[in-house]
Amino acid sequence: MSGLNHQVEIRQEGDGNFLSLDQTGDDIDLSYLASGNFNVTELDVGQEASPTGNIRLAVAFTGNANTFDFNLGATSGSLVDGSSLEFNVTGNDNFGFVDITGDSNTNYVDLSGSGNAFALEQSGASNLFDALMSIDDSEVLIEQTSDSNSITLELSGDNQAIFIHQGATASANYVPTSPGGPN
Repeated sequence: MSGLNHQVEIRQEGDGNFLSLDQTGDDIDLSYLASGNFNVTELDVGQEASPTGNIRLAVAFTGNANTFDFNLGATSGSLVDGSSLEFNVTGNDNFGFVDITGDSNTNYVDLSGSGNAFALEQSGASNLFDALMSIDDSEVLIEQTSDSNSITLELSGDNQAIFIHQGATASANYVPTSPGGPN
């Protein structure tokens, strides 16, 4: 899908669904809800060579053993500036990555359940990450590279492996490898 001023709502209900979506353009409102187990979701937003702006992405997963990979910007020469991501995951043994490249992006994450593995990587300046995580036996990587980024994290639960890195370059020290708790 490509173009300007899109409003898209996608709902997947049930088990074993697959979605791969490539969206380009400015002023995009994308809402995605997946309920069920064993769903696979790949979202690529703003994957063009010039900067993209005003992307609002609301994503919610309810269920177990879901896999997701979201990329905003993050390809050669592609940036997403001024986007917002609201991301909710409720369930167990979910596994996923969120990769955002660009400046002034705001990300709100609400993660609850056990045995989840999650990575959020933001490249660019003045990005905000705000999270409420009520998790057990889970692995989380939060990484922000460049300058003037901030993280607010409220964390509860037991037996977690949490890695937070803020710095000018990416760190190769830790990456969640699989659902099911800390390795």
